[in-house]
Amino acid sequence: MAVINGLALSLFSITFAGLLLLYFLAKVCIAVRSKQKNLQELLNGIALPLGVLGSFITVSGLWNMLTWPITGSYNILFYDPYVALGLLLVAFAIGVRYRIKLEYLGFWSLLAGIMTLVYGLNGYNLGMSSSPIALLGLYSFFGIAAVLAWPITYLIDRLPGRNRLGTGWSVVLALFALALIGAVIVAGLISISAVSGHLAMYATYVP
Repeated sequence: MAVINGLALSLFSITFAGLLLLYFLAKVCIAVRSKQKNLQELLNGIALPLGVLGSFITVSGLWNMLTWPITGSYNILFYDPYVALGLLLVAFAIGVRYRIKLEYLGFWSLLAGIMTLVYGLNGYNLGMSSSPIALLGLYSFFGIAAVLAWPITYLIDRLPGRNRLGTGWSVVLALFALALIGAVIVAGLISISAVSGHLAMYATYVP
């Protein structure tokens, strides 16, 4: 079976996921400050693109886990957390569709975030990258964002009954946003650098 290394596209997909979440977070903050009661409308709006993106991440991630396109245990290092992200995004879209409490999904995100941090620290300690700081940053930022998603989902479940955010919640939202920004920057830069290398690698490839 011919297998193409689609790591660049995978990296772009997680970059897009981070950007979509940042956009959603900004819209929620604007809605709260202006005292608009359109949270469900915002959730419905973000659910579709995240659900489609999550489906792609899940299917492509499982495919890569089975076909093993990346050399050695690098395939485990990247695609295990990648599939976890895809499943979370799909679950989020389903949760919004059926209007279930997102807090439980947030707790799942907490566990996935801890898992991502563990993978990143192990990959860094084992020297599994020519750019160890970029590897550590990618896993750390996404892992921290996933951990902070737990209190964020708790807040979203209870946001319709609030007229303002307290200082504590504002700090959590700011930390979540900073983690996402860091994740997007690192993933985006790695994605861009991976494109030229992968295009050159498969320039003469014939399936």
